[in-house]
This record gives sequence, C-alpha cells and structure tokens, in this order.
Amino acid sequence: MSSLLFFAVLTYLVLAINLFKEDKTAYVYEGNATLVSTMSAEVETNFKSLVKATKLMALSINQNFNSLRKRKGALKKIFKEEEDIVYFSLSPFSKNSKPFESISRSDFLKPYNLSNNYFDRVIKRFPIPFTQLTKNPLTIRNASLPKGVPLLSMSLPYSSKRNGIYDQIIFTLLRQDKRIKLFSRSESFTTSLVNKYGEILAHPDSAQVLQRKSMANNPMFDKIVKSPTATAVNTIRTRSGDIIFGYSRIATGDLLVLSQIPKKRAFLASQKLVEKSVMFAILILSVSFIVSLIFSKRITASISSLYRATQEIMRGNFAINVAIKSNDEVGALGASFNRMTGEISRLMAETADKARMEKELETAHIVQDNFFPIDQLELQDYELAAFFRPASECGGDWWGQFKLEDKLVLLIGDATGHGVPSALITAAAQSCCTTLESLGEDFPEIELTSSLILEKLNTAIYRASKGTVKMTFFAAILDLKSGDISYANASHDMPMICHVNPEDPTADRSKKDIEICKGRTGLILGQELGSKYIEHKTKLLPGEVLALFTDGILECKNEQDQMFGKGRFLRNYFKIAGKTAIEIRDHLIDTAMTFFGQRERDDDLTLVIIKRKLKAQEQSSSQAS
Repeated sequence: MSSLLFFAVLTYLVLAINLFKEDKTAYVYEGNATLVSTMSAEVETNFKSLVKATKLMALSINQNFNSLRKRKGALKKIFKEEEDIVYFSLSPFSKNSKPFESISRSDFLKPYNLSNNYFDRVIKRFPIPFTQLTKNPLTIRNASLPKGVPLLSMSLPYSSKRNGIYDQIIFTLLRQDKRIKLFSRSESFTTSLVNKYGEILAHPDSAQVLQRKSMANNPMFDKIVKSPTATAVNTIRTRSGDIIFGYSRIATGDLLVLSQIPKKRAFLASQKLVEKSVMFAILILSVSFIVSLIFSKRITASISSLYRATQEIMRGNFAINVAIKSNDEVGALGASFNRMTGEISRLMAETADKARMEKELETAHIVQDNFFPIDQLELQDYELAAFFRPASECGGDWWGQFKLEDKLVLLIGDATGHGVPSALITAAAQSCCTTLESLGEDFPEIELTSSLILEKLNTAIYRASKGTVKMTFFAAILDLKSGDISYANASHDMPMICHVNPEDPTADRSKKDIEICKGRTGLILGQELGSKYIEHKTKLLPGEVLALFTDGILECKNEQDQMFGKGRFLRNYFKIAGKTAIEIRDHLIDTAMTFFGQRERDDDLTLVIIKRKLKAQEQSSSQAS
C-alpha cells in the first residue's frame, strides 16, 4: 500500500512540475514577445511623428512667406511644440554646404552644465552621413559625446519642388533622456534600441549610450539582422548561461528593439516552487508512511486528500486572483468623458494652428489616418475585411471595432459633408469610442450596450460641434460564441445580412437571401442632447455575411450621372457571398470603382464585411449530399 502511494504521489508530482514548467516557459516567451512588440510600436509611432514634424519645419522654411520674420516665426512655433528635437537644420543636398536655416534649444543644455557651442561640437564630430543617405531614406545614428548628454542624429532627404528629386537634407539632433527612461521601465527584462549598424541608441544604462557601445561584432546580432522574421524570441547559449533573447523590427529608421533576460533569473521563482513542492511531497510521503503503519484504517482518507491536492496541482492551480477595487462606476465614467472632451478641444486647437501654417487638408489627412483600425482580421470563427476611401484629403466617414472578452463591437458612421470639419467630428467619435473601449476593459462590471454607445457618442459630438455638424451612426455588438447581434441605429443606412440555405450552406444565393436589418432608428447624432436609442437583435449563423456601409457606395455617380444604387449592390453582394470576407470586400469595391470610372466622387466610401465561417462538418456534409 505504501509503495502504491509513493508511486502515485511521484507520478502526479512529475506531471504537475512539467505542466508548470511548460506554462512558465510559454509565459516568459509571450511576455518577452509582447514587450518588444509594444515598445517597437511605441518607438515607431514616436519617430513617425518626429519625421512629420521635421517635414513641416522644412515646409515652413521653403514656404513663400512675405518676410523672413514670418518664415522664422512659423519655424519656431513648430520647433517649440516638438520637445524631443533639440537641434534642426535644413541644408542643400551637397557636402560642405551651409544650412539654409537652423535652430537649437539652448535651454536643454543648462541642466547638464554644457556650453551653447555643444551642438556645434556634436555636428562636427557626427556630420550628415551622405553615403548612408544614398542607400536609406532615413538614417538614425548615436550622436553622443563621452562627457556630454545622450543624443541621436536623424537625417533624411527632402524634396522642396514636389518632383520626387531630393535637393535638401533635414538634419536633427534628438534628446535621449526620455527614451532611455522608456527602456528602463521593465524590471525583469533588459531592453535596448539598436540601429542596423549595431549602435546602441537607448539602454537602461545611459553610460552604454554615451560610450557608444556597439553590437556590430556580436554573432547573435548578425543573425538577427539577416533573419527575415519581424518579431521573434529564442534561447541563446552563452558561456555564462542560457539567455532568453527577443527582438522586434522597426521599419522607420531600420531599427531593432532588443530584450534579454538570463534563463536562470526568469525561472528562479518556478525553481523555488518546484523545490518546495518536492520537499512538500517528501514530507507528505513520510507522514503518510508513518500514519499508514500506525493507523491503517485512516490510509484511504489520506490518499484521497493527497489525490485531490495533486489533481489541483496538475490543473495548474498556482495563481492567486487579486480582487481589484475601484471607485464608483458612474464617477469614473463622468471623469473619463470630461477628459475626453478636453482632449477633443486640444486636438481641434492643434489642428487649427497647423492649418494656418500649411495646407489645411494635408494636415487633417495625416491626423485622420491614425483613426482607423487594421482593415482585415480573423477572430475565432469570424472574418472581418474593411475598406475606406475619402472623397477628398479628409473624410467624414469613420468605422471602428474593438474586442471585449467574447464580444466584438462594430461601429460605422457618416458625418454630414466631408473635409476638415467632418474629419474633426470623426475624431470626436473615435476618441469617444476609444474611451468606451478603455472603460470596458478596466471596468468589466460596466455593461456596454449598443444603445449606450450611441447615447455617449451623441453627447460627445453635440458638445464638440454644438449642433453644426451631425453624424449618422450604427453600433452593433456581436457575440463571437453564439452569433447573436444587438444593434442600435442613429439614422444610418441599415446593414444587410446575406443568409445561407440551412439545408445546403454552400449553395448559391439569391436576392431573397438578403435581409436588411429592421428596427426603429433614433435621431442623428449631435442634433440634441439626451437622445435615446432603441436596441434591436438579430443573429449571424455560420456561413452568413453582414455588410455595413455608408451611403457613398450607393449614391456616388458615374460619368453618365447614374448612381451605383442598392439593386446593383445587392446583385453583386449575394453572388459573391460564398467567398471569404476579403474576396467579398474586394469584389464589391472593384465593381463600384469600375462603375464610377474617372468621375470624381462627391462622397466618402466605407464598407465593412463580417463573415461567420462554416464549420468543417457543415461543409463536408453539404458536399456529400
């Protein structure tokens, strides 16, 4: 009996330890990959913003102002807003040429007790890399002096004549103190930013940046540079021990975010837990052996208790759930909306300032590009494919999606008109939806419904436009498990569902299979405060397709002054409904664009396709019949 108990405990202990090690390994690898991906996305966003800012500064220098004073005023205004840039110059695309214009931030040097000629010393030590610029459109190098302050140099060619030929060079020096703090946030992983030449640009230890440490001769770095994979995590053997090493590429500037942690350190806690588990198992076996000799009648109860305990260990029950306490939900929601409206006001003010300095529509277009999510993805049994194209540089259409647990929130809207005013209203809608998404993630007890989303959007848009610009909107919440859809409408075109034949899901479909979502629509967003919206329900079965769109795809006309129309849309919709979401989207858009021809469209085009995949057994049974 004792031998059987010993064998059972040992077996369950080995299984539990292996299960825990596998779970811990997956956690460390996923954490490393998530860390480098998140940091690379944050760094890339920052550098893209800096590139846009430097191009605006170059544009202000090349702008045909009436006086030198106005030109310098425009340059200083943009330079003042970009705190990361401490030196900027615009020069001809030739060596040993003097800059057209330059500007520096001397107050940045005061805390470091550096003289005003420090930037001249840096530029002399690290001049514009003309050789590298002929191969790369953007070059980022370490421009730190050993006894100075961490700096980066960013060089990029610039065309002042819109002919595609680079005739100028933008050269900037970027402060590194904030970026070094970013790479110091992780207490477990050592993260760094490296360019393709192996130069360390940012590191938790600023001395490595100032001393211009390099990884160029590191075989591990050479493998990463040659690897085609954008993001990866691997274990690398070294003389001092195994290291878990992760990296993620940054397209802007051809950079890499690196992350590493010694394997012993990563698995230190699990090793201690394994040791304690072994000691605990030995203790249990010892006590059980003694008890089995003295109290044989109690042996069955002891084994049963031990079995239940080892079963819990096998299930990986090592985690502790910590209850997160929060303030009142209504108070949190109100504070979030107050912050949202303040952010919208700031965004509108910034957009207005930039519009006075350069072309209004071009600036708004740059801002609006960041409002939209990725245009295709797969979630469980669902496919999503979307398309958006504004009628001019700025559009009044907007669509979005975000996931909360097992539900997918789908949003689509159309502001009255198009151009900068409508684009700003879409900014209000996007900011509001982002706030609602954050609340849904941080406060799961708050139940987000489609009618609640429209009510909060109505408040945000009314406050942002005071009733001058309105927006039709459709909000739906799709249950990814059941396919149930709850939706509410604010005077927007109702989506269309293409059903399947329940007896033969793969059969061709016809016009009778198209169903337009039903239900009362509420007032258009932004018309009046306090509007209420009725929630309706429908269902998306396997193989069925849901199409959300704005009126631009139906009402835009071709060169013969004919509208594309709902009938033409429906015919193409049900014919292609058996394909994937991407194929359905591409077919409908290609058909519409061919119909419009060369005529300039007077409205934005937005189309979102959601398809629930057929299950494998449904497809096979249909083919067999």
